[in-house]
Amino acid sequence: MGEEKRLVDSEYAGATLGDQRLNSRLQKIAGTLEANPEVGFPHAMTEAELEAFYRFLSNDRVEPDSILAPHVQATLGRCEGQDTVLCVHDTTVFRFKTPREGLGEYAGRTLFGHVSMAVGSDGVPLGVVGLDPWARGKDTVTQRKHRGELTYHRSVGLPNEQDRWISMVDEVETIVGRARALHVMDSEADDYDLLRRIVEQGSRFIIRASGNRRLQAEYDEPAKMREFVSSCPVVCARSVPLSKRQKTRFRVNTKQKLPRQSRQATLSIGAGTVAIRAPSYYAKSVRQSLPLHVVWVREVDVADEVEPVEWTLMTTEPIDTPEQILAVVDSYRHRWKIEELFKALKTGCAYEKRQLGSYRTLVNALALLLPIAWNLLRLRTLAHDEQKLPAATVLSSVELQVLHHVAEKPLPKDPTLRQAMLAIARLGGHLKRNGEPGWLVLGRGYLKLLDLAQGFLIAKRCDQS
Repeated sequence: MGEEKRLVDSEYAGATLGDQRLNSRLQKIAGTLEANPEVGFPHAMTEAELEAFYRFLSNDRVEPDSILAPHVQATLGRCEGQDTVLCVHDTTVFRFKTPREGLGEYAGRTLFGHVSMAVGSDGVPLGVVGLDPWARGKDTVTQRKHRGELTYHRSVGLPNEQDRWISMVDEVETIVGRARALHVMDSEADDYDLLRRIVEQGSRFIIRASGNRRLQAEYDEPAKMREFVSSCPVVCARSVPLSKRQKTRFRVNTKQKLPRQSRQATLSIGAGTVAIRAPSYYAKSVRQSLPLHVVWVREVDVADEVEPVEWTLMTTEPIDTPEQILAVVDSYRHRWKIEELFKALKTGCAYEKRQLGSYRTLVNALALLLPIAWNLLRLRTLAHDEQKLPAATVLSSVELQVLHHVAEKPLPKDPTLRQAMLAIARLGGHLKRNGEPGWLVLGRGYLKLLDLAQGFLIAKRCDQS
């Protein structure tokens, strides 16, 4: 980014909040947060700025969709020229240490965010294209169903959290286009009603199966998904790096969430066509089977103590050739980018540490921080690109000039993005012996660089006056 391409200019300009003063306030706030992504709001602003910031977040005319709209438009610009845009969907949970007004579950400390991020076929994150935040009340549809107060919820026309998936699919296709959007989702989205609706409206998807689904007998195939997958021959193989996964703090460590060390994995891959059956409790008026392509992935040659990778991917994408099958696997592997976005948001931007007291202020702050988290993710993703992209691809000329002066080790005249990222991480306290930089040190180093660059520009203006 050149100096004229600051994040605040490209991702927040053009907001339409219904009042020019609110639009200007958004730009000013975004500029402050860009320069201080990890610092608490009171430390990033003066007392007067902080008061104006809280008024902005609490304003009834300020909504998350309006705050994000300029970033979404900029994202669509980055999607231009791509035949297929991976729209990766997932939900994350934000947990706060103290109760907040409007957050019902766990003593008012939990907020949920369902996000869709556009990712290029090369794995580069292009930006956020959808946000659906919510908080669980004391009497959700799911809780009422578990108490026996409701029968099958969709038959009585009541909303449910699972409906967020199809709502986001529809929202994203409105702006990205149905033909270009390839929706990528983890096993939480494995829901017959969602699959049926996506298939019937002609959308493209790759969804990881969560259970052993029943199959339609008329296809003369095994009765269950796992039996079918076991009978499929190996079509191709691929060696891929698997990243380290930490033990989760808040939920049961299921097979899909077990902690692991990083390793190089050899994957055997096969594919076939099935027709999954509707659950038995579905009314006969509902479509009773869905024809889908299935791609299975299984890790081979693993040590006895290692849990092998095993995926069953349901998709509408073609599987006629090994190249098409591998394309499905590679597209699903990019799903992990949204997990990295959440890490950038929670660690690099310290979202869960923000001292905001209500649901409205929290969701508006979430929309403000998402573009900054995306930019941190983009920096780290491009820094690992094998093409050795120049640092000027992401950093401004001023940021590079300052980095040359403050880098612990001398940088080349035209550093690569990876060289610049490592120098930024060292500013944040990263040590080479600790491996790849984490979000904490990268966010901290980026903060210092932006602060130094801002000081450089102020000094330059003073010299010219």
